[in-house]
Amino acid sequence: MKDEIKKEITRSIQTGVYSMDNLLDLFCKDLYPGKIDAEEVKKQVIQSVELIGVAMDEDDWPEETDSDILWDILQINLNQHKVLGLPNAGYTVSDGITAVNEFFDVESYNGYCFYTLQGIEGAIEGDGLHLYFGSLNEEVSAVEVGKLIANELRKEDFQIEWNESIDKSIYIKNIEWLSTLDGTDLIQYFK
Repeated sequence: MKDEIKKEITRSIQTGVYSMDNLLDLFCKDLYPGKIDAEEVKKQVIQSVELIGVAMDEDDWPEETDSDILWDILQINLNQHKVLGLPNAGYTVSDGITAVNEFFDVESYNGYCFYTLQGIEGAIEGDGLHLYFGSLNEEVSAVEVGKLIANELRKEDFQIEWNESIDKSIYIKNIEWLSTLDGTDLIQYFK
């Protein structure tokens, strides 16, 4: 297996988004059909899990990680203000916009906020995380939605960059991505 594929598998595990079945589908069917088999992917997942410490070191993590806090902001805090919060809304910004428009009853929300898998990959590398947002009705402007999001992030001590414009995403500078959303599935798979 090529080193670039091994790195992709490791990064995919670090996102905390994929279960073992998802990883097998992603690498064997979607990204490299006919080029790698499931046993190769499983072997690399085991090596990657050991390498990045999904199974270990969680005891050393803070009680609430930045990714946990951000999840709560999007799923709880923003929803209380009728802002649809979507963690991991597809791979690209375009995927996120599609998710907002096609999969949710947007009429019951004033705005939306999401981040992408591509963004998570950047956060894992230490590059921060971009949040994308907008308005879903005429009563609340996109800038008002952005200000609400920015305030929620600041309450949790995230350092952000944003020029209070709809032309720029909200950038979280100081996020440390530690996630176990589906990582436990990977560990249980091998027990």
